[in-house]
Amino acid sequence: MKNTKSKHNLKDTLNSIGQNKSYGNVSSRSGKRMVATYVTVDMHKKIKIYAAKHDMSLQDILYNAIDCYISPVSTKNES
Repeated sequence: MKNTKSKHNLKDTLNSIGQNKSYGNVSSRSGKRMVATYVTVDMHKKIKIYAAKHDMSLQDILYNAIDCYISPVSTKNES
């Protein structure tokens, strides 16, 4: 069997991550990239409780938390 070299480079590979066709065409994911992390069982429970109390999704909570964390840094560095 002949071993053929892939024509994709690292940049193409990195850009294609998260664009798996098996997810279908979900419009809410268009133009977005997934960010994932591992948390302790206790932290996961706290996030779920917060989400239920505030009628929010985990995605909304994490997006807002990351935005609050990064925004002061971005604003400070841009001025």
